[in-house]
Amino acid sequence: MTGDTAVTIERFDIHMAPVTELVEIWTGDGYPDWPNTNSMTKIWEGMITGQGQGVATPLPAFDPPIELAENSILGVYATVEDYQGNNMYHSDGVQENTVYASDSYISLAEGISQWHLHQNFEWPTRWNGVVYYSIPGQTTSPTTLAPSSLAPTISPSISPTSKPTPNVSYIVYLV
Repeated sequence: MTGDTAVTIERFDIHMAPVTELVEIWTGDGYPDWPNTNSMTKIWEGMITGQGQGVATPLPAFDPPIELAENSILGVYATVEDYQGNNMYHSDGVQENTVYASDSYISLAEGISQWHLHQNFEWPTRWNGVVYYSIPGQTTSPTTLAPSSLAPTISPSISPTSKPTPNVSYIVYLV
């Protein structure tokens, strides 16, 4: 979710096991109609090698970046194409759609996680990753927002404050 200022999402870091997998990122306006991913659009896919437990795994910059208007909600679905594995991590949440990390421009809300589309899922969960974004019209470097479950501040950390749970897919809401 954005506040009163539009943002440009440049890229994400994700939290995944030390394996090489096809990663896909999908987005949609508002809170997704789960489990109907027809409301979402794939914006990126590529082979990524995870950095392991507690280490942020960088994804390449989105081309084009995601333009997010002020006072809007963006649903994000990230998945690893391993139907049998548990190669992406999340932390347990408290209440779905509740903000658990924020700064002056964006907030992250709890979502759901599952092993893969149409398989068992659990909620609420907290995404363990980093959002890199910029403010349109400003010439500064991208800003980061990382949930406290992976980092105690807005910069990436290699030591989570809580042990993430392995999973393959997750939805996070930028609210």
